[in-house]
Amino acid sequence: MSETKPSGERTLFRLGALVGLILLVLAAADLLRGTGGRVWLSGVAVAEETGTREAAVSKSTLFRNVRVFDGDAVVESTQVLVQEGKITAIGGEIEAPPTAEVIDGAGFTLLPGLIDSHVHVFGPVLKAALIMGVSTELDMFTLPDAAAALKAEQERGEGLDRADLFSAGYLVTSPGGHGTEYGFEVPTLTTPEQADAFVQARVDEGSDYIKIVLDDGSLGRSFNTLDLPTIQAVIEAAHRRGKLAVVHVARQQ
Repeated sequence: MSETKPSGERTLFRLGALVGLILLVLAAADLLRGTGGRVWLSGVAVAEETGTREAAVSKSTLFRNVRVFDGDAVVESTQVLVQEGKITAIGGEIEAPPTAEVIDGAGFTLLPGLIDSHVHVFGPVLKAALIMGVSTELDMFTLPDAAAALKAEQERGEGLDRADLFSAGYLVTSPGGHGTEYGFEVPTLTTPEQADAFVQARVDEGSDYIKIVLDDGSLGRSFNTLDLPTIQAVIEAAHRRGKLAVVHVARQQ
C-alpha cells in the first residue's frame, strides 16, 4: 500500500519533481505587468534581454497569494518561491531573498508547463505554444534539419520565448504513403530488410523517437501503407537503439 502524503507536501513534491518546470502566470497577470497580454514566464524577460538561460535561472521570484494547480489539486492561495530556475519553497509565509522579484498573484494561477504530445512543427508554432502555456512540444513529423537547428539552440540555452522541442524528424512510411503528400520529398521503405538502415538514418539525423505510419487512408484519401512485418522490423530496430517507437494508426470504424 502506498503512503499518502499530506496535501501540502504532495503539492510541493509534484511541483518540484518536474524537471525544468516553467511556471505560467495566466494572461491576465501579463496585462497587470504591462506586457500586452502575452503569457509571462518567470525569468523569460531577463533571458530575452541577455539571450542566455543562465540569466533566467539566476533570478529569484516570489509569488504571493497565488492559486496553484499542480496537475492534480488546487491550492487556492499560497506562496511560491523560485530560485535558480527551481521551486525551493511553497506554502505558508516565505521571506523573499533581498534581490527577489515579488509578484502579487491574487486572483491568478500558477501551473506546470503543459506538454502537447502530437504536433507538427512548421513556422512559429513553438512560440505560439508557449504563449498558450505549452512548454514542451512532441513533434511527430517535420524536416530533420529544421528540428536539429531548433534543438541546437535549445541546448545552448537560447529560444526561451518558445516551447522546448523533441522530434521524430521524418516519419516512417511507404512510397505513396501518408506523409508523402505534402510537396517535399521524404524517405520511404518497403521491406523489413530495409528497416535497420532506415532507422539508423533517422537516429543519425537526430530523431528523439521513431514515428511509424500504418494508414491506408480509409478515413478519406487512399494511401499505400507499410505491412506488419516491416512495421515490426522498424520497431525492433528502434528498440535496439534505445529509441521509443510510436505508430500512427487510422481506421474507419
